[in-house]
Amino acid sequence: MFRCPLRDNEGQQRGSLPLRYWIGWFGLLFTISAEFSISFWSAALLRERTDLNAAFSTTLVLAFPLGMAIGRLFGTSVAPKIGIDRRLQIVLSMQALGFTLFWLSGQPLFSFVALLIAGLGTSVQFPLTSLRLLNFGGDKPDLAMGKSGFAAGIAIGGAPLLLGFLADHFGIVQAFLIVPVAIALAFTIVTFVPIRKEA
Repeated sequence: MFRCPLRDNEGQQRGSLPLRYWIGWFGLLFTISAEFSISFWSAALLRERTDLNAAFSTTLVLAFPLGMAIGRLFGTSVAPKIGIDRRLQIVLSMQALGFTLFWLSGQPLFSFVALLIAGLGTSVQFPLTSLRLLNFGGDKPDLAMGKSGFAAGIAIGGAPLLLGFLADHFGIVQAFLIVPVAIALAFTIVTFVPIRKEA
């Protein structure tokens, strides 16, 4: 496992961050975009696919945060010797699998299981991508994490809004295709811009 330098600097850290950091920054933006798109709009997709009423659809999509809770409870202790980038690729693949099954599903129970899988895959993406940014930030960990907040804010506010806009014009089923696009972009960034020090 790499060691992240955490220096106790006096005052606010300033200066520039390397290009690798900013590429990783977009990786964080894409992972959070996928997470909040699923969180905000999965009930609408479930209603479209299964003809369930709003109340039941909203109840079933609790599978997603349930999966995230389980993943965050146990995820850090699973395969701790696997490198950060490799673990992130695994959970992104799990999220993609769960989402694909959910997007294709027309059965409520199958949709519940698919969202549970997607939630498990989503659960540890934020801490793993944050560790990548800390590594890319080098001796400026505070600055690196501070800048990451902009990615989170843009993704949380922008991705659900974009999905809603697309749903108004093309339908919720087609609009949800931005999720696998975001996952694929995040996976590509992790693959081609790895951290440099891993066990």
